[in-house]
Amino acid sequence: MEVSRLLGFFSSFVGGLIIGLAYFLGVIMAAHPADMMVAPSQSMVILVGGLGGLIGSLVDSILGASLQFSGKDITTGKIVEVARDGVIPISGKMVLDNHSVNLVSSILTALFLPKVALALGL
Repeated sequence: MEVSRLLGFFSSFVGGLIIGLAYFLGVIMAAHPADMMVAPSQSMVILVGGLGGLIGSLVDSILGASLQFSGKDITTGKIVEVARDGVIPISGKMVLDNHSVNLVSSILTALFLPKVALALGL
């Protein structure tokens, strides 16, 4: 696997960890200390946040590579999302645009992540 892909997946995981940490700190700041004594530990939510970032990145990459057209315009040299004359295909089909890929990957991750959290005992 390329170093840039590994760096991207690592960055997605770290970004998710940061979101999980922000949630955890919000819970600590908002909860009454007595409630924190009887509530289950929320520390695993940091790990689940990291997994959510990684899973979301993987789903987005797979959907983008397969269902989002990418091609190179031979006149400008730019990468474009629309298949037309003068565009050399790189990958994908013209099923979804970038916004749709982001939406679908967000929805799929949001539906899958609670199952991951339950499997981890949260």
